[in-house]
Amino acid sequence: MTVSTHAPCKWRFARFTGLLLILSFLAVQAAAQTSHQIGPEVNHSEEPTASESEADKHETPAIHGMVEPTQRLLIPQTETKPKPNLPESLVTKALKVSQKSSEDKPSADPVEPSVSPETSEPEWQPLDRFPRKSRFLKEDDKKTDDSQNGASHKFHWKDAILQSLLIQGFQHTYALVVQEKTRRALKGPFISDYWESVKAVRGWSDGNKFFTNYIAHPMQGGMTGFIFVQNHDRAKKQKFGESKQYWKDRFKAFVWSTAWSTNWELGPISQSSIGNVGLYGKQGYVDLVITPTVGTGWLLTEEALDRYVIRHLESKGRMVKMLARTFINPMRSVANILRFKEPWYRDRPFGH
Repeated sequence: MTVSTHAPCKWRFARFTGLLLILSFLAVQAAAQTSHQIGPEVNHSEEPTASESEADKHETPAIHGMVEPTQRLLIPQTETKPKPNLPESLVTKALKVSQKSSEDKPSADPVEPSVSPETSEPEWQPLDRFPRKSRFLKEDDKKTDDSQNGASHKFHWKDAILQSLLIQGFQHTYALVVQEKTRRALKGPFISDYWESVKAVRGWSDGNKFFTNYIAHPMQGGMTGFIFVQNHDRAKKQKFGESKQYWKDRFKAFVWSTAWSTNWELGPISQSSIGNVGLYGKQGYVDLVITPTVGTGWLLTEEALDRYVIRHLESKGRMVKMLARTFINPMRSVANILRFKEPWYRDRPFGH
């Protein structure tokens, strides 16, 4: 029969474990008893003397009457360290430095809180009173308002020149397609024939019909004047005769119309260079004078009709507005097409 050698080891381990558990239990009990004995022992059978009750009142005045006398001894009391007695001048200096640093520090809020003198708590403004736009947006709005009110005087040269060249390209294309004399004039030396055509300008009349010289050409002058107006930030917002600046800007439109009328008659891309009008026909000063002068009068007439007639018809409906703007201001409509806008387009607000 074999005897296990592991049995004595097991018994030793069991005895050691049991002894360890008993010692742990005793230690826990001793700790529990010492934790309940914080402060002097109180004899519950005897009533407290007058001196002891007075001492209790001075020691714990805040909790007297809220807990039982037996429980007052079990509440731990934290000792408060006495504050250092600093001189008043140092305290006031520290407060001033802290206030100054808080004032110099930029605030992230859009609106600073207003502190009333009676209370130290800030009175915050409601959200609906906060500024809806930041400072740079307000500056942009101001610039936009200035341009609408006539403060901006920027002129867009590139757009104005391209639009003027576009209408002259249409006119030359029409002449080359319809007029056989214009196609015949393309033959021969370009520079010498062009110079001879320019030198041939004499007298007033050029032999054309009344409609061509005194109606069609003034319409062209009004159209070129509108090209200037619609590319000038201030002029395109103005009403007919509203100020002295209006007349100054319309004089500039007259100068612009004169330049392009002269270019159409005598310029390097003109009737004299492409059609050689002066070389094979008669050429006078009538077109050089009538086109810009009467054309500016045509422009002023259309702007007066826009202010006193079209503006009142716009409320009759969308179709009436479109037809009135297009056909009562025909040269403005052509100028709008040259900048790729609808013929009835206006730079002014509706009804103004």
